[in-house]
Order: sequence, then C-alpha cells, then structure tokens
Amino acid sequence: MLKRQTILLICAAGASSSLVVRKMEENLEPSENWSIEARSINELPNVVAKYDCILVAPQINYEIKKIEALAEPYGNIKVLSINPADYSSADGKAINQMVRDALNGIVKTERGKKEMSETKTTFMDKLQAFMEKHIVPVGMKISNQRHLAAVRDGLTILIP
Repeated sequence: MLKRQTILLICAAGASSSLVVRKMEENLEPSENWSIEARSINELPNVVAKYDCILVAPQINYEIKKIEALAEPYGNIKVLSINPADYSSADGKAINQMVRDALNGIVKTERGKKEMSETKTTFMDKLQAFMEKHIVPVGMKISNQRHLAAVRDGLTILIP
C-alpha cells in the first residue's frame, strides 16, 4: 500500500480553499492515498508538522517565505504556490498534477509563465501587484487584530 500523502491548502481565511480542495479530491487517481485539508494561514504554525505538502493560495502568496521558514525545521515539506488561474477556476486536475510533480521531485516552471520579454504588463496586472504588495498585508493585519475580529464576529452573528 502506498504511503498516505497529507496536503494542506492555505488561504487567508480558509473558506475559499474548501471548494478547491473538493475539486482536487474529485480529480484524484484511484491509486492516490491523499488527505487534503483547507485551513487559514493563522492556523499554520500549530499544524505545519503533520503535512507532506503545503499549497499556498494566490491571495497570500506574499507570505510564501514565512511559510517556507515555518516548514523548514520539519524536513522535507514541499511548499508550492498555486497558479492563480488554476486556483480561480478550481482546476483540481492541474493542481493535483503540480502536487504529483513536486512529490516525485519533478521541478517545472510555472504553467503559462512567459519570459519577461514576452510578457505584456496590463493596468490590471499592475493594480493586482500593487494590491498584493501594499493593501493585502495591511488588510490581513487589521483582520487578524483580535478586538476588531471580535466586533466583526459579533456583527456577523447578529445579521441572521
């Protein structure tokens, strides 16, 4: 019997990644013994040691160095950044193939990535890069502030 592979998909809150996990599970090969979970990046320090592979959602890709540093003491944990197109379309087949390649030691360049001379940067690409670099980290710090999170959670409970 093949060794069970444990895979963690992390995103900002853990909610959007559950759909991607479901699509990944639907596209597993019959012989693959994988356990795939979705969690928030805030939970990662407590659970990092129990996974063979950590998939990083595009919205928190700016945290990949921190995630790699958390995984390093535990040995051979693969940390992979998910292609934004695959994540947004919940392409479980492509993401599974990326994980298979990483677990088998095959190194590939990012799918669909062009050389710099061929890449045409659009306004939306620049805006997205700016938001990921400057706005998202501030928003994450604000959303993780426990007093504001308590107010947010209290209001969320009151809405229904």
